[in-house]
Amino acid sequence: MRPQSSALLALLLSALLLSALLLAGCTVNTYPDGSRDTEWGAPDSDEPPTRQERREL
Repeated sequence: MRPQSSALLALLLSALLLSALLLAGCTVNTYPDGSRDTEWGAPDSDEPPTRQERREL
């Protein structure tokens, strides 16, 4: 491989890894008093939010 090809491959792999990490995302919990809490990953519940929960957000 030529040096330019190796650098391009490394840049491409780095961009792919960064994209995957950003897509992992986080969960932002908003409470009735307006305070917010940010956590990494998906919400704990497998159930979709109820209508009341959606209105409170």
